Amino acid sequence: MNTIYEMELKDADSHVKNMNKFYESLTGAMQGLSKVGDNTAKFTSELGSLTNNLTALNKVYGSMLTAMKG
Repeated sequence: MNTIYEMELKDADSHVKNMNKFYESLTGAMQGLSKVGDNTAKFTSELGSLTNNLTALNKVYGSMLTAMKG
């Protein structure tokens, strides 16, 4: 009877260790996704800034071409 109990206990311990490894991996994956979300927000902000700068630059060049056609 003790042998069966020991086997069950070892199996349960092994299962708990495997679950802990799984949750550690899941936590790492979630942290990675969080970083991706932060980088995506930063990229979106920078892309908006780039769009504004290009719009302003196009207005300047448009004015220069209009003046040169004079």
